[in-house]
Amino acid sequence: MTDDLRFQDWIDRAKTVDIRSAAERLGARLKKAGAAELQGPCPKCGGTDRFSIHTGKHVFNCRGGGGGGVVDMAMHVLDCNFVAACEFLTNEAPPDRASEYRAPDPEIIRERKEERRDEQTERARQESGKLAENIRKATDLFNRAAPVIGTLAEDYLTDWRGIPATAFEHADLRFMNEFPYMGADPENPEGRIELGRFPCMLAAMRNPAGQITGIKRTYLGRDGRKLKTPDGGSAKLGLYTMAGGIIHLMPIGETLALGEGVETTLGWLMLAREGMFGPDLREATVAGADSLNNLASPYLEFPGQVRRLIYLVDGDSNPVMTRQTILKGAEANRALGLDVSFSCAPTDPVHFKTMGRDWNDVWLECARVAA
Repeated sequence: MTDDLRFQDWIDRAKTVDIRSAAERLGARLKKAGAAELQGPCPKCGGTDRFSIHTGKHVFNCRGGGGGGVVDMAMHVLDCNFVAACEFLTNEAPPDRASEYRAPDPEIIRERKEERRDEQTERARQESGKLAENIRKATDLFNRAAPVIGTLAEDYLTDWRGIPATAFEHADLRFMNEFPYMGADPENPEGRIELGRFPCMLAAMRNPAGQITGIKRTYLGRDGRKLKTPDGGSAKLGLYTMAGGIIHLMPIGETLALGEGVETTLGWLMLAREGMFGPDLREATVAGADSLNNLASPYLEFPGQVRRLIYLVDGDSNPVMTRQTILKGAEANRALGLDVSFSCAPTDPVHFKTMGRDWNDVWLECARVAA
C-alpha cells in the first residue's frame, strides 16, 4: 500500500469512529433527547443543551460552533486542525508523517472550565431575573383583562370556531377590548411601532408551578373574526416567556390531550365529548402548547397527576415532519413512564398542502354535517 493510500485509510478510520464514544472521550456529558439523539453542555463552549449528537446519522451540532461529522466534532472541541483531530480519534500518528496532535494544557482546560462556569452563573442570574420580570408583567396583564363571557372573544370561539364557551373551563382565557399591535417601522428597519389597537383574546401560558410566564394573543376584528392585521403579519403572537409553559383550558386530569393552539385543541375536545375517539376519551382534559416546537419539547413538564398524554397532530402542515418533530417529546415522556399516544387529524397524504385540516376544521365540518 502506498503512503497516500495508507494516509487515506487512516483518515477513513478516523471518520468512522463511533461518535458517541468520541464525544465522551472529548468530555461531553450527554442525555437522551430522542430515539437516536443525545444532548448536553458543549465540552468547549458550555451551555446546558447546545451540544448534541445523532448516533444514527453520525453527526454533531453545537449551536455555538457549527456541526458536521465526528472529525469536525473533534476539531471543534479540541480547537485543532484536521490531521490532529484524526490523530486523536484513531490514537495513532498519521502514517509516515509527523504527529500534529498536542494534548491540551491542563491549566488551559482548568481556566476554560472556570470561565464557562462564571459565564453560566451570570447567564443563569440574568435569565432568572428576566423570567421573574416576565412573570410579573404577564400576571399583571392577564389580571387586568376581562373574562371572555359576553365579549368578542366568546363570539370568536362560538360563531367562528364552533366552540360554545359553556363547553370548557375558560378561566385561563381573557379579553381586552383594545390591545396594541406592533409592526415594522417603515422609517427604521430595526424598530417597531404601534400600528393600531384591536380587540384581543389573551391566553395564559403557565409553567409547572402554575405561574403565568407568558401571554398568547389572538387579535380579533370588530366582527369577531380573526383580525386581518395592518401589515399582513400573524394575528396570533406570543408575549413574554412562552417556552416551557402550557395553556390550561380546564383543570388537568390523568388523561391530557395536548395540542398546539387553543382553537384546534378545543375542536378535538368537542369531538372527544361526542365520542369520536371512544368512550374512554370522553372525559379527557386538554391544554394548548402554543407552538409545535414547544409541543414537541422533551423538557415540557406536566402536572404530577398526568398519567396518559395524547399529542394532537394537526394535518394542515406536513404531517410526516410534524409527527417526526413531536417524537422527541414523546420519547422523553415515555421514558418518564407516561402512556403516550398520538391523535392525528385526517389529511390527504398527497395533497396535504391544500387539503390538510387541523382538529378545529374537522370539528366544524362534523358540526355542519350534523346540522
